Amino acid sequence: MGNTKTRASHKRVPLHPVLVGELKQWRSESPYQAGSDFLSPSIQKNGSQSLQPDMILKRQIRSALADMV
Repeated sequence: MGNTKTRASHKRVPLHPVLVGELKQWRSESPYQAGSDFLSPSIQKNGSQSLQPDMILKRQIRSALADMV
């Protein structure tokens, strides 16, 4: 984990056990599984950077929602 701006920024966030299980499954299927790899790696950057949240929203979430309508 990298440095944060303030001590308050460096704290644990509780996650529901179901979500933890889903995230572990996601990681197990990712080509980037090292502890230092991002959970949502950029394929174009060979996992060296995380996907940008706005790109996830635009490409995956909004696309999935449009398919549901």
